[in-house]
Amino acid sequence: MVKRWVRVLALTILCSGESPPGLAEPSTVARLQALKAKVLRQQERLEVLEHAKQRRLPFMRSPYSPSIYGEYSPDTRAYTAQENFEGALTHSWLILCAMLAFFMQAGMTVF
Repeated sequence: MVKRWVRVLALTILCSGESPPGLAEPSTVARLQALKAKVLRQQERLEVLEHAKQRRLPFMRSPYSPSIYGEYSPDTRAYTAQENFEGALTHSWLILCAMLAFFMQAGMTVF
């Protein structure tokens, strides 16, 4: 019974395509070390970027949230031209999609 398990274990190791820990090819070890070094460099770079992100001043940001009542309320601000354009574009797209859905429903009732 033990011989059978030894054979199964040996067959599994041979069929897995992996070499035993002491018999790794030098090129594989070198590639692994290069990858580890690359990961460490990238981690250091990310830490530097995170630190710089914390120090960066907010660009063109207001502590107040936008509102249509921006100029009449002390806690809000008026929308910028870019925000107005994006809002209009979003609403236009929503209306267009709704019209297409209505026409689709009307077309299905005909058949």
